[in-house]
Amino acid sequence: MVATDAAQREEIAALSWPETVAWIGLRLAEALQYASDHGVLHRDIKPANVLLAADGTPKLADFNVSSSDTVRAGAGFLGGSVAYMSPEQLEACHPHRPRSAADLDTRSDIYALGVMLWELLTGSRPGADHVAETPTVDALDAMLRTRRAPPHGDALTALPSDCPQTLRRVLTRCLAPEPADRWASGAELAQQFDLCL
Repeated sequence: MVATDAAQREEIAALSWPETVAWIGLRLAEALQYASDHGVLHRDIKPANVLLAADGTPKLADFNVSSSDTVRAGAGFLGGSVAYMSPEQLEACHPHRPRSAADLDTRSDIYALGVMLWELLTGSRPGADHVAETPTVDALDAMLRTRRAPPHGDALTALPSDCPQTLRRVLTRCLAPEPADRWASGAELAQQFDLCL
């Protein structure tokens, strides 16, 4: 590990846990913006697809199910991890709903990032719906009902007592049921995480 790696690790170690989550969120939001600037939608944001460099910097990995403006997966192929999917991505997987993969954009990745960061902050995903790896239509309907409700009640009380109101607001907006109510881009989200710090 080079000296610069150690300095950044010491900086991270001095942060509170909510600040650490915001620090990680900032860098992953920048990665989403970079992907978006290059016409790429990740579609599978989850903890297993985030790697930590020696200096602690998170790196977004595994673009196996991503789509791009120039190379698109087949219309029937969505991929992704059901536990972190946005409502619109779940609808695109649902055989009786009109949405398709073409309806997804960066705001869907922002939702998944919000779920992942919420889980990192609290130890559980918001909504805590039961997730099967290959869900039935009934299970998809149940997950959609859960994800169509913004975090409230027990989910909000799961946030640590030292969680700043700004971070709560940023994550809650990431998890808005409607894409239009979420942060519009990775750059906008990164700016919000920067304000949390």
